[in-house]
Amino acid sequence: MYYQLAKPKKINFWYAPFVSDENGNNTANDFTLYWFQRNLQQAHLQQNDFFVTLQTFGWRDKQTNLFSGYRTPTPEEISAETMLARAHGIKGLFYEHYYSIRNMEFGGRYYIIDGLVDTLQNGGFPLTPRWNKVEAIFNRLKGVLGKTLMNLNYNSSYLQLRRYIHEPTTQSVTKYYLTLSEVSLEGFPKIDFHSGFLEDKNNNDNKFFLLTNQITVGSRLVELSLIKPVTGFYNYRFRNVEPQYNFDTTYQNTFTTTLNFPAGEGYLYQVAPVVKYGGKLAYNDTIKSNTTLFEDMTIKNNVKLIIDRGKYYTITDTVTLEGTGFITGAGYLNAEQNGAVNINQWTQSIFKGRQINNPKIIWGRYPTSGMVTKYRIFRAIGNNQFIQIAEVDSTKRQFIDSTTII
Repeated sequence: MYYQLAKPKKINFWYAPFVSDENGNNTANDFTLYWFQRNLQQAHLQQNDFFVTLQTFGWRDKQTNLFSGYRTPTPEEISAETMLARAHGIKGLFYEHYYSIRNMEFGGRYYIIDGLVDTLQNGGFPLTPRWNKVEAIFNRLKGVLGKTLMNLNYNSSYLQLRRYIHEPTTQSVTKYYLTLSEVSLEGFPKIDFHSGFLEDKNNNDNKFFLLTNQITVGSRLVELSLIKPVTGFYNYRFRNVEPQYNFDTTYQNTFTTTLNFPAGEGYLYQVAPVVKYGGKLAYNDTIKSNTTLFEDMTIKNNVKLIIDRGKYYTITDTVTLEGTGFITGAGYLNAEQNGAVNINQWTQSIFKGRQINNPKIIWGRYPTSGMVTKYRIFRAIGNNQFIQIAEVDSTKRQFIDSTTII
């Protein structure tokens, strides 16, 4: 109703999911975070690039020291609300309050207001565990996580796996290419996983999901299964986009693993064709239509990437060959400005290209030489002998034979 009446240019809604009852007791997070998720979804449906202000404060009665209404969140709870918001594609994020207050009068009583930093002491504002958590989150958002999220759109769909809490689900849930299943372990009575589905703004076959553990009092295990996110390829990359977590694998048709999520934590995962979005080419694959590689790719030992006749494979990043891994076929390789091939042996170093109607060759740097100054280009047409047709500087990795028509 507010959105229809006010028509704001930018939605920035405020929500405090961590509360207490009239006796200062905690209200269950699985209930309050559930309603926070509902509000996030509604905000997205109204405006898909909305902002949100998150809770980092709490009120304590100065006389009893019990929480009064708003409960100061733990670092794990701050992580949970942040990751849940990120799973809904938010484009702006604020935390409130910054300063703490030690003597706030309201309704005839006095309260302590906890903020991100403590009250003024010895000329400074001591940091709190809440500050440390927000700083850690923002360090991640300044890196690969944040840069990737800014290029993604939430597609309005999500998947939840919930047990022994408000509105539980079945033991296994599926949407699109992703299935989440319970891992039965004694001592883990509650499960609350939420996955938001996101997509590349410019390439709808580049799939992502942000999966978060909304339990804030302990780590949880989840079984995760994947099928092909899109058809037409033989290698699919599944990775945590943040390299410090060292999770990057390749599968063909299906993949299943069990992941451990710390309390309140969330991770952004990518599921996409290797020949377009990089990773490890672990199985033979074929370029059947004109295709562009956007990120680094490694072709594993004894694996062939075949380019079909008349098709172009354009690389904008580095392709690394391991062992006898190679690019071949009747089609053409094209390397743009930042595109290059790292070879490991000279006998498998030259790749066929085409520039309009002229033949073009692309090669990698000679792997064991540090003193090469020039490359000589030789050509043989039909059964004729090879003759030298050019000599190029060692910094060059391409040559177009403008004297020959194909």
